[in-house]
Amino acid sequence: MTRIFRRNIESLRFLIHCVQKQFKWIENLRVHYRVHTNERPFECDICSKRFSQAGHLKTHTRTHTGERPHQCQLCPLPFAESGSLKKHMRTHTRETPFECDICSKRFSQSGALKAHTRIHTGERPYQCLQCPSAFVESGALKKHLRNHTGETQFECDVFCKKLFIRCADLKLHYTIHTNERPFQCGICSKRFRTSSALKTHTRTHTGERPYQCQLCPSAFTQSSDLKKHMRTHTGETPFECNLCRKQFTHSFSMSQHKKRIHAQQTSPQ
Repeated sequence: MTRIFRRNIESLRFLIHCVQKQFKWIENLRVHYRVHTNERPFECDICSKRFSQAGHLKTHTRTHTGERPHQCQLCPLPFAESGSLKKHMRTHTRETPFECDICSKRFSQSGALKAHTRIHTGERPYQCLQCPSAFVESGALKKHLRNHTGETQFECDVFCKKLFIRCADLKLHYTIHTNERPFQCGICSKRFRTSSALKTHTRTHTGERPYQCQLCPSAFTQSSDLKKHMRTHTGETPFECNLCRKQFTHSFSMSQHKKRIHAQQTSPQ
């Protein structure tokens, strides 16, 4: 009798487990249906923005409260959601799990890979309605629109309250406070805040100068140096002294001019 009772108990537990899984599957399916119906039953009490899932509303509410419960253990940056922390950790680990099937370039985020693929296909589905510009991802269009509106949406709310037009600029700004330099030169061990700065630095070792002047034999390690050099050919003088209206090819030349010629006018009284 006891053996039969135990067998029945095990069968009942198994049945309960199956029912629980079935309910979980049904709930997930119900949430998924909202993608098609555009149903958003969860509303923010502060700004009235609506969401399809309670978890999304909870995360959104933190943009109002400033709560950032997910703390990076390697730097001072906190995050509102665990997914953002997970993505951020790849800046420390330099993990790039997403690979392009066409050129084998790797990315830390799936969205970055998707946007990159459009470079190969030429697809630019996000069109600016105020100018001819088009973009491979919606985020790039959103950032671009701030050039028209002058909106500064991203604030350094952890440290200094400085405002930025682009999220990427804010992230780069954070490294000034944290002194984070995750990109290290494999030759001399010098460290840099951005991968592009490391790439440019590496050319000092390799001798690579990919930016070639079309008017003379000069070549440069970065595009900005080529741009400055081109002014020697065009005669362009975009920098003007606000004290005597003299014009200069480079901002450095203008600064030196002010120190030499207008030292008394620019020095504090």
